[in-house]
Amino acid sequence: MKKLLKQTKYINFFNKHIIIIINIKGVFFMNLNTSFVKPYINNSKFQEYEKSIENIYKQHINPSFPYSEWIDYPFKIKTREILNYINEIKKENKIMIVLGIGGSYLGAKAAIDMLSLENNNVYFIGPSMDTVFLDKVLKLCEKEDFVLNVISKSGTTMETTMYFEIFKKVLKNKYEENWYKHICCTTSNIGKLYETAIENNYKIFYLPENIGGRFSVLSNVGLIPMAFAGINIEEIIEGSKEAIYHLVNPLNDTGKYAIIRNMLYKNDYKVEMFVSYFPYFNSFIEWLKQLFGESEGKNLKGILPSSLEYPKDLHSLGQYMQEGERIVFETQFMIKNPQHIENKYIDEKYFKKVRNAISIGTAKAHSDGGVPVIIFEIEKLDSYTLGYLFYFFEMSCALSAYLLGINPFNQPLFYSSDFSNHLSCNH
Repeated sequence: MKKLLKQTKYINFFNKHIIIIINIKGVFFMNLNTSFVKPYINNSKFQEYEKSIENIYKQHINPSFPYSEWIDYPFKIKTREILNYINEIKKENKIMIVLGIGGSYLGAKAAIDMLSLENNNVYFIGPSMDTVFLDKVLKLCEKEDFVLNVISKSGTTMETTMYFEIFKKVLKNKYEENWYKHICCTTSNIGKLYETAIENNYKIFYLPENIGGRFSVLSNVGLIPMAFAGINIEEIIEGSKEAIYHLVNPLNDTGKYAIIRNMLYKNDYKVEMFVSYFPYFNSFIEWLKQLFGESEGKNLKGILPSSLEYPKDLHSLGQYMQEGERIVFETQFMIKNPQHIENKYIDEKYFKKVRNAISIGTAKAHSDGGVPVIIFEIEKLDSYTLGYLFYFFEMSCALSAYLLGINPFNQPLFYSSDFSNHLSCNH
């Protein structure tokens, strides 16, 4: 895909005639390398799948459909409102505590881990029941001024509600009558959290009812924590808009990736192993795992998303990948030009050469041995590229699920009724 210079263009996008800002420069910043998966792909069947992708675009990809507003939301989001709020609260608050789980935090954490490598001012509470980490953050909140960002569409998410009660006590003890001024809620305009926010005069940022949590990273859900961490959210959104422009043609790399995944699945490759070469990229893969896992894992169907980090895991699970059961395919992410480091002991060119040798050598060995390998080659990581990546995989996930005959946007089962009743009885 190309990062381009800005130019105004009129296009017909998903049955909507709109104006968008597009590019014309020609610097590749992401490439889908299929060299090590081609032996597993039947070309004639691939062409049949391409027709299916075209039909999916016509029948299902429409922002007016249920839980589909994410499709054109980058053109609706008001980043200036977010930035004005962040600039104001940072005058008095050094840290932000984000309460949320699943799609309410994974995208923002991925962005912060990748683009704000020295971040020490945004803390995510809710993904675990770790009281040691909670104790550390609570003690930090006693020392530093903080703002609480509560993210929940309904306001009934168990983990978020539990932690909200704890942090409200901290706020009331610390700020007394002004405690409520240190809370902002990201929620829909219906539900328990919204009602609580109105009642207590919390700052409210809206999440459209027509966007599901795992597709919400390019909304207030993801952008508010990113902005507090100093990430350029306007560039994030511009990158996602460029992805939209590329997707005007349904037979692009999002469609190709979705087709390849489904062809491999039909050939009994049931597990997709997302592979990174950089620890800070692992959070993005966690976001991918939720995106694909919750979207496709229904009706006794779906590819199981998992993850590895190379070269570390080549010395643990590498043996299984080389000679284990042939139910796994790999999707590798290689950043060609990572963040520049100024250190006289580090030869960046040599490290790049070694990384590439590991990537290509492993891909060839695994592919030759019966493990298909897809490689996404990313030119560099910046806000613009990350915005593109978020949207790219959201769209590819939707297409992939529809190819499976699955609705990617619903979530019929979350906690089982027995589990929920047990939690309620013990509350």
